[in-house]
Amino acid sequence: MKKFNYCSIFFYLCLPFLLVPQYAPAASHNEQVSPETKPLYVVLLMDSSGSMKKTDPDGFRKLASQSIVSLLSAEDRIAIVEFDAEPNIISDWKAASERTGIFDLLNKIGNEGGFTDFRAGLEAAAQLFKKAPQESDKVIFLLSDGVFDPNPLSESYAPYNIQYRLAIRGKNKSDVRKINEIYRNILSPVAKRIIETNILPELKKDGVQVYCVGFSADADREFLKYLADESSEIKTESHYFYANKAIDLMETFVGLLHYWKNKIILKSEQGNIAAGSRDSIAMDAYLKDIAFIALTENPADFYVRPEGGSKDELILQGTHPNLKVAMLKEKAPPGRWIYGFKDGSGPYRLLAVGKSTLDLVITGIKEKYSYGEPLKANAFVQINRQDAREYLKRNPRVIAEIALGNSKEGPFDLQESKDAFLFEYVIKAPGKARIKFTLLAKDKDNNDLLPRQSKEFITEILPRFYVEPQNITYGDLNQGQQKEQLVKVHSGLDETVRISVNSAIKNASRCGDVKEKLPLVKGDAFVIRTGQSLARPLRLTVPEKGCWGDFEGEILFTSDKGQRASVDFSVHVPSIWEKLTWFAITMMMILAIILILLVIYWGYLKTPVGVLRPVNYPPGTPLLNDIKLSSLKCGVWNKFLHWKKNVITIGQTGTDLRLAGLPQTMKAELLFHRFGGDYIKNTSPAESNHTFIVCNPDVGIDIERRPCSSYQLSHGLNIKISDYEFTYEHIK
Repeated sequence: MKKFNYCSIFFYLCLPFLLVPQYAPAASHNEQVSPETKPLYVVLLMDSSGSMKKTDPDGFRKLASQSIVSLLSAEDRIAIVEFDAEPNIISDWKAASERTGIFDLLNKIGNEGGFTDFRAGLEAAAQLFKKAPQESDKVIFLLSDGVFDPNPLSESYAPYNIQYRLAIRGKNKSDVRKINEIYRNILSPVAKRIIETNILPELKKDGVQVYCVGFSADADREFLKYLADESSEIKTESHYFYANKAIDLMETFVGLLHYWKNKIILKSEQGNIAAGSRDSIAMDAYLKDIAFIALTENPADFYVRPEGGSKDELILQGTHPNLKVAMLKEKAPPGRWIYGFKDGSGPYRLLAVGKSTLDLVITGIKEKYSYGEPLKANAFVQINRQDAREYLKRNPRVIAEIALGNSKEGPFDLQESKDAFLFEYVIKAPGKARIKFTLLAKDKDNNDLLPRQSKEFITEILPRFYVEPQNITYGDLNQGQQKEQLVKVHSGLDETVRISVNSAIKNASRCGDVKEKLPLVKGDAFVIRTGQSLARPLRLTVPEKGCWGDFEGEILFTSDKGQRASVDFSVHVPSIWEKLTWFAITMMMILAIILILLVIYWGYLKTPVGVLRPVNYPPGTPLLNDIKLSSLKCGVWNKFLHWKKNVITIGQTGTDLRLAGLPQTMKAELLFHRFGGDYIKNTSPAESNHTFIVCNPDVGIDIERRPCSSYQLSHGLNIKISDYEFTYEHIK
């Protein structure tokens, strides 16, 4: 018997672990690992009332619906319902892969109906979803060009249906039209109540979201918006869209795939066909499942092929002759693609659609904001839910655009931070606002990426008025003083109002219960119109006999309709002690500076040093001995504190050194300094013309010193003052 080879057994046991995917190289940064997606169940709920003959005579809504079906996955399901007075289920659930059959069914959508009863259509759609699996994404796509016009013959509106039948009996067409208008006004509230209380709750329970497209100026926009908003799971996402022209329907329809299948419109183009023309588009490495959709007024030969290639991509079969769809699912970007028309004429609309692994994720938008409140959002650029900016060239941009009614604001650049792009903006008009964000970037090789648009978000700006700034300070005010601060009042109300202004102290360090001693902001009243901004002065007064201390208060703005806004304020009233304290501090600082200067000056002055040895003196004058200069300063004041402690004065009388033989007006000084040397100075009056002579033994030259002139003292210096002669010796 052979012995077991334990090494071989160990190798074979480990082999499966060496082959599992977790040991394989990581996916490249442009391969997004997507979670399992649920199948999409969508009901195309189409208005088939007679008005469609006028608004969509060429049936563009059918072609646009074909483009949606073309871009759905094989696991997705489609049902088709048309409605006018009553619903008509054209098709129950069909796999989206059965395109040819679905295209044929879409062509059966009519335009002959007499009413536009949304209730009837929604009831039929709701019943279809009872057959849809629970684990699926469920969507109603509702298109209408008219106002809510309930069918007065329907039993759902009993007993009004009986009254209507009696009212039109025997009437001519003109009278019936008038009666229809009356009953439209009667039944619209009834139908809306049924939708609100019965149908919408059922749809919400089943997880069905309604996406609405209003088509033409007559579309019941308010009701369609209401349906979309009420059924939306994410209240800040916009699920209502408007198409002004039939040709615009395709872009509107295809744009919905961003919400349903995360497919974004990469390029939108329109113009007139020029046979033989060509253009190109560069697809970046972060795109997949690309499709080109061309909608033309007349049949045309559209083509797409890779740059440098000779073979055109296959065009999807079974669509309307005026609709061309080229799927590039099996072709992986990056690369440049050539497209154009080989023949044909007339207007065209072209869309390039695809999935992006580079995501623009928006967070932070609220359902509602008060007028004047900053709208804030964060925009994250991600791949696989991780920051993707390291894969992009420096300084990518994210811009925001805002639509409010018929007005547009932006684009605004978001501020880039460490983790995200930050958006903050104040929308200064009440109403519903639509916001869309777009990423503009280049890859590491400096190639432009196609713009990545976010979903469209919606928020509501609630009407109110507000005041800025929210906080003001009046600083320091003394008793009896006044001061004004300007504020700006902005009105987002839908009517003109009168606003009154009052104030109250909320916190007081002193005298809180003595109202007449507290600071007060003068009352005011003014009128402000819708959309107006007014600058108003707020004058605060401190009473003559008011209290000192710190005070915090509130200034309240109240409209005659009850709306309110407030501003906080603060003021400080200094006490006598604070005033004295500040005065004392100031004086002490001045004195300290003076003292420092005096110390510096005193340090500069030196005590006199040295000896004057008499060499000659006038006959008949007292005998002179050696004169020690330091001994000439007597007393503490003269020796240490006097500002001339460093000076020895010489004269006949009234000086430190008295020489009786000098003329009365002849004066001299010996000056001593720690820095800069010691000097002898002739201080005789200028008009006296008294001079003295000095002689430096090293030079041997007599130098005459006139009044106000000086000479540096040095050891051995010979000094002749009148008939006196001395030698200076520098001895400590």
